[in-house]
Amino acid sequence: MVEPTLGAALDRVRDTESTPPLWYALAWVVEQTGAPVEAARGIGVAAGALLAGLLVVYAGRILPLWAAGLAGLVVALGGQLVLRGAELRAYGLYALLALAFAWLLERAAEAPRGGRLAALAAVTAAGLLTHYFFLFVAAAALAWLWTRPSLRPARSRVVAATAAGVVPFIAWTPFLGQQVENQRFSWIGDFSLLKAVAVYSAFVWNAGPLYVRDLVDVGRPEALARVGAFVLVAAGCAAAWRMGARGRLVALLALGPVALAALLWLAGENLFTARNVLASAPFAAIAVAALAAALPRAAGPVAGAALLALVVAGLVREHRLAPPAYDRIADELVELGWRPGGQLALYGGAHELSYLGSAYALRGPVTWYLPGRPTFVLYDGAPQPCERAFAVAPPGRGLRVVERAEEVRKVDGLTVARVPCADDLRRRVGRSAGFLFVPADR
Repeated sequence: MVEPTLGAALDRVRDTESTPPLWYALAWVVEQTGAPVEAARGIGVAAGALLAGLLVVYAGRILPLWAAGLAGLVVALGGQLVLRGAELRAYGLYALLALAFAWLLERAAEAPRGGRLAALAAVTAAGLLTHYFFLFVAAAALAWLWTRPSLRPARSRVVAATAAGVVPFIAWTPFLGQQVENQRFSWIGDFSLLKAVAVYSAFVWNAGPLYVRDLVDVGRPEALARVGAFVLVAAGCAAAWRMGARGRLVALLALGPVALAALLWLAGENLFTARNVLASAPFAAIAVAALAAALPRAAGPVAGAALLALVVAGLVREHRLAPPAYDRIADELVELGWRPGGQLALYGGAHELSYLGSAYALRGPVTWYLPGRPTFVLYDGAPQPCERAFAVAPPGRGLRVVERAEEVRKVDGLTVARVPCADDLRRRVGRSAGFLFVPADR
């Protein structure tokens, strides 16, 4: 966002990020107006506000107003949506574009006129250039189109418009391989059915240690509660399915992208985490509201109020789990002797604070505050002269490295240490379930 040219900004996205470039291009434009870089958070905040409001209108076509309002409130107050929407990241825009795509797909299928088809192509392009998993949203929605015989006359034109929206994405795909090499999601563990179905609870309640590399026992009560949230969404999808064609589209978009992402995870691509399937969250909210609306007249609003109380409790808990002081961590590293070129061992892991769930969650914000804002990349094993080495670890992490530290500091419970720069540093870091990062210009 602070690069001098748009081309340099896109190169940085390719080198250090895990999503396509559209959000970063928009943020770069905001920064170029002279606004502080933090102002780009407004993109996600505005997207979240639009998502909540438009969802009420969208859901109101199949639900009574109180139930549609419930869906909008769940989205407005869902912890994952609020947290991700306030970040300098693409996820809030991603969720909004998923809703816009569903709406425009319906309209284009009902009357495939030029303006509607052009709008569908534009939103498809924007969605695919915002997040790669938008492909799963499009796949689920097109499955709905293909299974409705009444839409057969419009099918070819709608599919053609969607395909046209894929063209700009194809132009970006040569850079996808390099982003994969960045290993931004190497902290995610192997496939777990519990973690896959628990994602619906993570939309509104902190995921805690669920999506980390290590095998984490979340405990039976929490596991049952998170599975229960999935059952609730599935039952809601069944209720929405019975409400007609629009309800079937809601059900497919609530379950389909998550199922496709889970299958990709099962195939060995460890890319599954709540924010990557956030596009399903608004449709899951409609599904749960549909279930409440299907209850007896007096019970529905009561159930909706109970659900909303849980959502608010999740948001309150999210706010209490404040991130560590990244600027102080950077200051301590400098005081310990960090200089440009120093290697950095970072640890994530099982922690109720999502900001400490991965080494990458620390890398970006910590290096932002280091002098010169250096770019760190994962050490690839190439010969690397080690001049200075440091470690940052949450409680209980990185013991095999930190125990040999030359000097140790504490910041909000995290260990910040200068460690011996030995030949076996990478091996020791890896054995401690950490990641060794080196400057990108080495």
